[in-house]
Amino acid sequence: MISVKRLGSRGDTIVEVLLAIAVATAVLGGAYASSKNSLAGTRRSQERGEALKLLGGQLERLKEGAKDTSGINIFTGTNPFCIVTVATPTVRQDLVASTNPACRQGVGGRYALSLNRTAPNTFMATAVWDRVGGGGSDQIQMVYRVYDE
Repeated sequence: MISVKRLGSRGDTIVEVLLAIAVATAVLGGAYASSKNSLAGTRRSQERGEALKLLGGQLERLKEGAKDTSGINIFTGTNPFCIVTVATPTVRQDLVASTNPACRQGVGGRYALSLNRTAPNTFMATAVWDRVGGGGSDQIQMVYRVYDE
C-alpha cells in the first residue's frame, strides 16, 4: 500500500498538546484528591471503631461492678477513672485515676479512656485520641446507666 501525505498536514500544534496535558492534569488531580479524602475517612472510621471497642470493654467491666483496691464502690466516687485488669497475684479488676498510664490503651497507648460518674448509677465514658497523620484529636463520649438487679 502506498502512503500519501497531504501537503497541509503538520501534526498537532503546541496549543493542542498543552490543552491535552492540562485536561490530564485536572483529571489526575481530582482522582488524587478523591482517593486522599477516601483514605482519611477510612482511617477515621477505623480509629472510631477501635475507640468504641475499648470503651465497650470499660463499660463491660463497669457492668460487672468492679471496685478499686481500697474497696470504695464505683457508684460513690466523683473523680474520673478507668478500670484495668490486674493479673498478679490473682486476676482482678481495679479502679485507677484517669491520669494513670494504664488508662491509655490501644496501639502505643493512643486512646485515653475515662469513666466519670455524672449522676447516681449514670456514667460518662470518654475516649480521646490523636488522629493518625496529624490533623488534631478526636473523641467519643457514651452515657451508660447501670440498673440494680
